[in-house]
Amino acid sequence: LVVLVLLTIFAGILFLLIRMERKLSKMEKTSKIHK
Repeated sequence: LVVLVLLTIFAGILFLLIRMERKLSKMEKTSKIHK
């Protein structure tokens, strides 16, 4: 059970990191276009 909880938490963190990276990449592209 402990392993399952750790896996779910790890997966959630990875999912959030991927979403943040995508948002940052989009922001960088838009900022480059504005410049």
